[in-house]
Amino acid sequence: MVRVSTRDIALAALAVFVFSIPYENGIRIAGIGTLARLIGYGAIGVVLLASLGHARIRLRVPSLFLLAAALYVLWGLATYLWSINPSATMTRGATLVQLAAMAWMVHQVGWTQRHRDVLAQAFVLGTYASISVALIAFFTASQTGYRDVGGLNPNYFAIGCAFAVPVAWSLAVRAQRPLLFWLNALYPAFAILAVVLSASRGGFITLLVALTVIPLSLSRMGPLRQAMVFAFVAAVAGASFVAAPQVFANLERNLERLGGTVEEIEEGTLTGRTGIWEAGFEVFRESPIIGHGYATFGVATSALTGRIRAAHNAFLSVAVGAGLIGLGMFVSLLLIATVGVMRNPDRRVEYLVLLATLVVGMSPANLEHNKSVWFILSWLAAGRPLMLVPPAWAQQLRQRLDSQRARGADRLG
Repeated sequence: MVRVSTRDIALAALAVFVFSIPYENGIRIAGIGTLARLIGYGAIGVVLLASLGHARIRLRVPSLFLLAAALYVLWGLATYLWSINPSATMTRGATLVQLAAMAWMVHQVGWTQRHRDVLAQAFVLGTYASISVALIAFFTASQTGYRDVGGLNPNYFAIGCAFAVPVAWSLAVRAQRPLLFWLNALYPAFAILAVVLSASRGGFITLLVALTVIPLSLSRMGPLRQAMVFAFVAAVAGASFVAAPQVFANLERNLERLGGTVEEIEEGTLTGRTGIWEAGFEVFRESPIIGHGYATFGVATSALTGRIRAAHNAFLSVAVGAGLIGLGMFVSLLLIATVGVMRNPDRRVEYLVLLATLVVGMSPANLEHNKSVWFILSWLAAGRPLMLVPPAWAQQLRQRLDSQRARGADRLG
């Protein structure tokens, strides 16, 4: 008889939620929001019940990352008091609370490397699913379906697919079972295909950074696996960039757009982003310390840009909305995760590439409230967390509380 613990149930619930993250905005439910949000609410309930089961609270020792995340969320909510767009600030503040809850769940459930690997695999599988949806949209769309990736924002879709490359590769280089090895080792090829389908220049640059994980860690595989993986990735890349455009006219347009990335960086406006960034720096100087209110970049810069525009840069978006205080808190999340990665020599290379991929991906897109970004940061921080109190102290406190609870139950009896 297979015995399933409450911790296993919590892990399964969280894994389902993580699986839904890559396609979080693809399915919406009236009155609730995205399907991922609904699944997230269910996961929070299951993890809470698992943590409070059997009349005993089993909470993992709090980490510095969780404290930093909580402070960041509280500051974002506090900016409501001086926000130039209170409704937007409060709406985004509610999202921040949900993201902090997800960070806690990852920290609470990810006790062991096996648990964290399950969550990482769920994220990769979810990205595979979103790519499948994009392929179906491409093959069923007419010639006017340019950059159609199944209803998702093509830039966010491509960048998110790039995020999963170091995650999948980290799983592949240590996979013992052939199925898991090939499932993850071949993912970079599908990420290349995803970027071609989206024609996202930001996604293309982010993918180039993510793909550096392969040469940096390929030596950990056997020669046969190295050759087979290289051959497959090269074949898919060649088919995506050379053969497929001759059959599908839309891909020709996509490749032309991607081909102009370097020219756009050197001589262009990054698809209008430089003008938006100039406006952002201008309004940032008006309130550099506390900002104009979280999620107010579009309203704050509308007088300069002519209309409400997204920041297209996570760090500038946070700086304008929450000031240097908020930006410092947001950057601290990255720094804390980096310290944890440096304490993990076995996976340091893959995880450092993943952090670099996150930073590059957030530079052309305002992903400061993106679930994929927060999941990855939380997942990295949960591996070798910086604890607020020594684990031994927390264990002693739990034992003392259990003893007091038992004596209280005896007196009642």
